[in-house]
Amino acid sequence: QNILVRCNNTDKGAIARKICDTSCIGCGMCAKKCPAGAIRIEDNCAHIDGADCLSCGMCAVVCPHGAIHDRTGIAAGV
Repeated sequence: QNILVRCNNTDKGAIARKICDTSCIGCGMCAKKCPAGAIRIEDNCAHIDGADCLSCGMCAVVCPHGAIHDRTGIAAGV
């Protein structure tokens, strides 16, 4: 899978960020932006379905905390 959530801590918001500075806080911005509907938020953390993911990188672009990583670097030019 080319698009990954860097840290899958399930604590809420500020607590998650104290534990891990790349932790997803479950804000849902990535899920709203995903054109394939491949992202769901569970237990305060984004989960990307690799089978449905288009690897477009839009989730990585809109993530306010940099919790989603595009391993291919495709989204870097967006």
